[in-house]
Amino acid sequence: MTFPITVPLVGVLVFWLSPAWAEMLVDCLYGCEGPGTNQSANLILRKQESTPVMIRWTAPENPQATVQITLYAGNPAMQETIPERGALQFRMTEAGKWEATHEFSGTELGRGTFLTVVTQRPQGAEREASGEDETILDWRAFRLLTKSEQQRKEQGVRPGGEGSVMIAPALLQASSGHGTLPPARGGDKRAWWSLADLEGNTSDVDLDGDASGIPGLTLQVSTPWPSSATEDWKQSIRQHISGVAGHQVRFGELEWWEKPDRRITLGKSKQPIDLRHYYTVITLFTNATVKSFNDKEIGGNHWFIDPTYFAHETSARLKHTEDPRFWASYSRREHSTDPRLLHMLYRQVARDGTVPGLGLVQRDDGDGGPVIYTAGFYATVRPWESTTTTKRRATAGFVGLDVVAARAGIGGLVITGSAGASALEPIWCQVIRCGTSAKGLDLDKPPEGYEATQAVASLATLSGELPMIAENPELAERFTPSEDASSQAEAPADDVLAALPARVRFGVSANLRSGALLQRGSWGYIQNLVPINAYAQFVVKLTVAMIPEAQLVTSDEPIMPMPVEMTNSITVPPPPKAWWSWPTEHPLLLLAGAGLLLTGILIFVPGGIPLLRSIMKVVTQVLQLAVDVINHFIKKVAALVHKKLEG
Repeated sequence: MTFPITVPLVGVLVFWLSPAWAEMLVDCLYGCEGPGTNQSANLILRKQESTPVMIRWTAPENPQATVQITLYAGNPAMQETIPERGALQFRMTEAGKWEATHEFSGTELGRGTFLTVVTQRPQGAEREASGEDETILDWRAFRLLTKSEQQRKEQGVRPGGEGSVMIAPALLQASSGHGTLPPARGGDKRAWWSLADLEGNTSDVDLDGDASGIPGLTLQVSTPWPSSATEDWKQSIRQHISGVAGHQVRFGELEWWEKPDRRITLGKSKQPIDLRHYYTVITLFTNATVKSFNDKEIGGNHWFIDPTYFAHETSARLKHTEDPRFWASYSRREHSTDPRLLHMLYRQVARDGTVPGLGLVQRDDGDGGPVIYTAGFYATVRPWESTTTTKRRATAGFVGLDVVAARAGIGGLVITGSAGASALEPIWCQVIRCGTSAKGLDLDKPPEGYEATQAVASLATLSGELPMIAENPELAERFTPSEDASSQAEAPADDVLAALPARVRFGVSANLRSGALLQRGSWGYIQNLVPINAYAQFVVKLTVAMIPEAQLVTSDEPIMPMPVEMTNSITVPPPPKAWWSWPTEHPLLLLAGAGLLLTGILIFVPGGIPLLRSIMKVVTQVLQLAVDVINHFIKKVAALVHKKLEG
């Protein structure tokens, strides 16, 4: 299995590496199975966890003629520092190429991701602690998978039990500023990440690691409920007059019409078929994470201040050191936390734009730009059949899937505390629910000392019919479910429901980007960062054709997450007050202070009383002058008025 280096061109990109290294190939010599349909980049598929693997590096020319080649390798989840494995010794093959190999045991490989980094330094040079004398020749993050793990992923999300209609989150992919996720073989080729191994826990699904890159996503599906519309004679008259069938349903900004069920006959045998409508709500909600670092943790050398640095998954752009842990494309499982290797990575990326084997590097902090999430779901219908026959037949199938209503919004921020506290008086209450225990923040007018970067929420899937997809999607690590034979009914050839699928795949998309509330600190640094998450909700109608005696057990009422459930609670201190506000708020203290000052002058200043008399004399003269000026002005005005009246 070969993993060729692909180097994306960023502008005019010139590598100092020799042509031999630019064409280097990395492959698995033994211990690896063929990937099959799995599209994961750099996949190592083993029979079992204990299986050892030998990795081979191949170059067309001798890479160690004038330099020393060193290998670093380890599992980032198991080791903070990736250990040095010694020198890679290249030997010439019969084909005229140069090869080096290294075997790794199952214990060394572990699970998840295995990182190998090949560097060069001058021949005979000692290893420097800073890594300044080394250059990266290949940076490779292998995704580890066993045959049993792959089988579980390929089986996918299992169908629901008998007697239900079920919607299950199954797949996820995203398009972001640092490429298509999950990464797949063939560069920008789109693939899906299977959620089968999460066992239904889709509360925070992250494609590229915590605290950097795109936010994790919560996928929540409400239990489907049947249409509550009926076809009585009164309803029929209203439908005839208005021209609209069904009845209107409102949930906040969500509004749609629920259609009544109806019976039709199909086929030559006039087989009666019930068309029933079920509804569900799909919610996509971002979960942006934040991790803080102090000056010592990032190798800073500030003397008089101790700034805090934040790795985050929001739209904010902060003042940071050039540390790869803040890059949008950083992932611990692909880059590790080894400070020496990260320093080498930063130096080479700053010079060349990327390193061989690593792919696209995005040095912006935060999420790296707009994000479009696409979530894939499996819909399954498996009704009860009220019959005593043992012969299986098709009893239900999907006729269509439709988005009948959708909305996108900002989760918002809520300040906790007493609503009557003075600290909350200047806070605007315009986002979500101002009650006695919390107040909403107007992000367009943040409190004093704060600033906000806006979140983004828009729909990429609009109301309308959803395609029902039958073929298997291409999967990548970070496969699709094969059809469950037990769920497929062996229907007679003349059964009109036999052609309708009992299990279909569909997807919805949304542009969701988390914003941030930033508390400003000194010297341009940020003191605190609170994510502002975004959400999208889709009301999906499932139209099912069923035989009349079949029954489904569903929810009796619609239940969905409300916007107030998607808020963050924070505590904002009172805003600093201007110095001139103090005298107006404390006039008695001001008068008392003036009195004490005068008393001190009289008692402690020599000649205080004569000085006070002189001051009072000056004040009296000033006041007398003001009175004279006003009196003279009034007389002038009166004379002008009198003269005008006589004329």
